[in-house]
Amino acid sequence: VRNNSILYYSIVMAMVVFSVAFFRSDDFMPLLRNWQAKKYLDQSKGYRDIGILRSDHLEEEDATKTAEKAYLLAPADMAIARNLAEVYFEVNPVQGLTQWEIVVNMPGVTLEDRIHVVGLALKAAAETHARSRNRILASDRNRIYFLAIARRQLELLSRHDRFSQRSEFLMALAEFSAESGDLRTALNTIVRLRSEIEDPDPKLDLLFCRIAIHAKHPQLLDKAVGLLSKLA
Repeated sequence: VRNNSILYYSIVMAMVVFSVAFFRSDDFMPLLRNWQAKKYLDQSKGYRDIGILRSDHLEEEDATKTAEKAYLLAPADMAIARNLAEVYFEVNPVQGLTQWEIVVNMPGVTLEDRIHVVGLALKAAAETHARSRNRILASDRNRIYFLAIARRQLELLSRHDRFSQRSEFLMALAEFSAESGDLRTALNTIVRLRSEIEDPDPKLDLLFCRIAIHAKHPQLLDKAVGLLSKLA
């Protein structure tokens, strides 16, 4: 019996030593971190889907906390980095776009990422401008910051021929020009783009209508109104 007890404890100790060595191994830990990070990512997306972006209670989980945990475990994972930036933007556009500027400097960034950042920055700038009557100084500072982010991304894309002639880039450029107050450039860009595309995307037509109406261009107002009636 005594020999059996010694054998039992020897086996248990061997298993403990093996388990500790295995779980602390350089090969296993990255896999464990990535697995846990993906789990937090899925949780964050779930909280976003049901609108729980940030809980008032520190002990309760939400989209922000789980996104941050995932990012701490796997900061180089593009899907996780994008999710954190999206969550931050929904909670606070300034914080979100600051995080997005980190994302667009990561390996694996795409044209769609940069165009998406431009779109978010212009959306935030427009919404900030609409609220500027109540908080003039803060709104002006934020609007300048948002437009600066959009401009930086557009300037980076304009240096590459394979990007600078893409319709997505030209649409973003026209929208930036309009939001910045340069309606003539915006209108010229969008008119040229529409003339080069046989079957324009409805988004392109809507952008043309918005800029033409905002610019009050007499020759294009009727065309814009006609397009809007077709799109309605």
